[in-house]
Amino acid sequence: MKRMFAVILGAVLLLSSMAFAADGATYTVVDAPSGLNVRTSESGGAVQDILKNGTVVTVTGESKYWYKIQYGDGKTGYAYKEYLQPATYEEYVGAQKPKKEFIPPTANDGKFIYEAVKDAKVYESRDKGSKQLGTVLEGEVVYVSKTWKYWYQVVLEYERYAYVWADDFEFLEVNLPDVGELRQLTSRNEGTTEVYVRESADAKAKVVKKLALGTNVRLLSTDGNWAEVVYDADGNVGYVYKNNIK
Repeated sequence: MKRMFAVILGAVLLLSSMAFAADGATYTVVDAPSGLNVRTSESGGAVQDILKNGTVVTVTGESKYWYKIQYGDGKTGYAYKEYLQPATYEEYVGAQKPKKEFIPPTANDGKFIYEAVKDAKVYESRDKGSKQLGTVLEGEVVYVSKTWKYWYQVVLEYERYAYVWADDFEFLEVNLPDVGELRQLTSRNEGTTEVYVRESADAKAKVVKKLALGTNVRLLSTDGNWAEVVYDADGNVGYVYKNNIK
């Protein structure tokens, strides 16, 4: 299965590969169905805030199931570990400055999706002497929003655009099996740029794929809050929240 270049949906940047220690590390709220409850104490504490997916916090302590966190304007509280993951570099940077408008690309059965044929550097401008923002690993894919003879413009989450060398990529056809209804992934949560596909219709089930908003899937069935979908050309099936389908 192809891996989505995480500048769209969780970056593969040079600094994002650094290992963070829990104490003092930046973490991101992820996959919390109704937002992450921040409590005044561990199990049983009153809910003092609810943080949206994508919110970046600082972990200042931990126990078996909980993190003590700092967020907003110096607020502190306790949050369940399951919905916090180490923040990527660009998510950390995005939390330190106002975010530019981000318009997710639309993936129409592979249109504008390119695969890296080798490890490829990501540049700030169409100049190999410009600042390097990270690396796309061989086999990963990017959304290309504009092309030139030697360069492709790719969509980033916070910096909006970056540039890669065209010879490092090839167009990727993604043809979903002709089953079910063709639908598109969406989100009602501001700041969310990807949808988790799970192994079963359970919020605690294993995440088998992360897909960008706008990606096409084939809807097979719905059951309660869940939708069963085919999400790749190999016909693999997974489950997403029904609200993430349009």
